Amino acid sequence: MEENIRWVKINVHWFVLLVFLLLFLGLTWCHFYLNSTEYPRLSSFVGGLAAAFFVAFVQFGLQIIDQIKLSKFRKHGVLDFLEDRSDREFYRKLIKSAKSGSTLQVLGVTSNRMLSDFANYDEARCQDLIRAMENDVSVQILIPKCAHLSPSQLSDFKTKTLKIAAVLKAKHPQSFCIRYFDSRPSHSMFACGGKCVIGPIFEDKSSKDTPAIVFDRNGSFVEPYNKNFRKLWDASDETYE
Repeated sequence: MEENIRWVKINVHWFVLLVFLLLFLGLTWCHFYLNSTEYPRLSSFVGGLAAAFFVAFVQFGLQIIDQIKLSKFRKHGVLDFLEDRSDREFYRKLIKSAKSGSTLQVLGVTSNRMLSDFANYDEARCQDLIRAMENDVSVQILIPKCAHLSPSQLSDFKTKTLKIAAVLKAKHPQSFCIRYFDSRPSHSMFACGGKCVIGPIFEDKSSKDTPAIVFDRNGSFVEPYNKNFRKLWDASDETYE
């Protein structure tokens, strides 16, 4: 069913063009076969509609090249582009979209900002991740071991990430898991609900200041990233030193 819906979304421009053409032809036929003497107003109205749909057909036809280009983005699951990743409300909506029984996956450097913003028991407005776990959403976090962190990153990890993760693990042992892989991270990933946010990692920039692309989580472009996450997850463990 989901594949059929994706196919329709990818090819929607052809459907729109066909609808405009059929409406134009149908209304043109009605206009010429209506008795303009007996139904002058209706004839004029139908003629005007036919002309309007002809203009719409031509205009959309001229844009078809751009629509074909956009269909390639849709085919690979591209949904949006983010200039940066500082918008808390965007991620809050993503977390709230997670359905019971689903899995939220995070791949990053320290994940301290994500945990502080959405899994903080001391702030009532920062507990979206906690409520998701209470709704039977599993959370998997993957970050590198301490040997691959810079001094500032290591400080954030020990003073923020480690403390919040320990509380979450104690309160939600079945839903929360954080693991560590023994290599430098090549990219960041936030997969939740039906969307997946993928972005680069720069040593001299915070993740919130870097761009990202929002994909359909089940899109063809995301599949290699899903496989990479699973591979890293299987090779990782719960020791961070």
